[in-house]
Amino acid sequence: MPGIGVESDHIAVFMKIRTGRMMRKQQPRSTRSRTANIAALQDPDKVKVYAEKVGANMVEWKRAHPLPELNEHALYLRTMMSKVALEVCGKQGRTIDGWFAARAAQIVEAQAVRNESVAASMAAPQNEALRRVMHNDRKVVRQVVAKAKLVYVEELVQKLGAGQQAYWQAVKALTGTTSRVKKVEKTMFKNAEGVLMTEKGGSAAAAAAHFTRVYNINRDRPAGSDEAIERVRQRSVYTELDDPITENELRAALKKAKSNKSTSNMVPVELYKACAEDTEAMRGLLLLVSGVFESGRRSTSAKVPALHVTTASLKLSGKELLAGARKNNWTVAWQKENPKAGASKERYDLYKGAKTLAEAKTLGARVGDPLHVLRMG
Repeated sequence: MPGIGVESDHIAVFMKIRTGRMMRKQQPRSTRSRTANIAALQDPDKVKVYAEKVGANMVEWKRAHPLPELNEHALYLRTMMSKVALEVCGKQGRTIDGWFAARAAQIVEAQAVRNESVAASMAAPQNEALRRVMHNDRKVVRQVVAKAKLVYVEELVQKLGAGQQAYWQAVKALTGTTSRVKKVEKTMFKNAEGVLMTEKGGSAAAAAAHFTRVYNINRDRPAGSDEAIERVRQRSVYTELDDPITENELRAALKKAKSNKSTSNMVPVELYKACAEDTEAMRGLLLLVSGVFESGRRSTSAKVPALHVTTASLKLSGKELLAGARKNNWTVAWQKENPKAGASKERYDLYKGAKTLAEAKTLGARVGDPLHVLRMG
């Protein structure tokens, strides 16, 4: 690579080796659908069309599946959103490398001439003149490609300057986005005597010994440490984290989500963010997110046996006690005599037979009712 000065006493060389003709094993045609052109969602009109189609599909699907399973809902949402995105945004175009884009006209012209000579030679395989023309045209294509890459690297060096960073950016530009060429720096550890390890096994052992000394893993706890930990005051419990997820919270989370990222179900985050433009699409998404949230709470509660506790026995504040009761599904007991008045008295009669706070909520209890009852004794 001319013009690239790397800080080293060696000359930086990047090359591709042609191994000769090899018979490629035929692979079955992929049945995976093409990825949608997510970049098209930068157009507000396409975002609106996409969100409306997702919302309409969600309404139709919920009408046919009034009580869907969580996995069934997630699978439908993933496949449906990807399908709608493909319809609205179209297929993602093939990525063109920078060196090819810079000299596309010359390369395409040389390839067209080569293809004509190849077709002519195949039509008359015994004609040696046509065969020589074909080989010469193939050589011209290789020369044009090599010249395009060389000119592109020279222009890139002039723009970026010399140095190690410019070298690796040039390598990336030449190999394209699908290349596996990477800069690898080996990090070796020194042992206790200060000798730098050269083998992976020795380096791993030296690293283990180093971090064992740093973190002092084998140190015994000093006397009184358990008592000191127990005297540390428990921090306040944010009970609102156990409240159901609202649509505004979901919208705020989608707004903060970073673009060009894939979620756990391999759906680009842009498809979720675009759902904010349609009410029905947001309702379908909120239903799935709330289902995942509630299933996580139920699985956590199932691991903890029901207990009957009081603020005096646990030395907790009222809010902390209620937060623990919600999280761990503790059994609760209510006063037989109704201490309330007005509308809250009517609600108390409805939920006073509940065994848990979750059951009380389904029977009509509001968020602040249990705390108010607890403060009244």
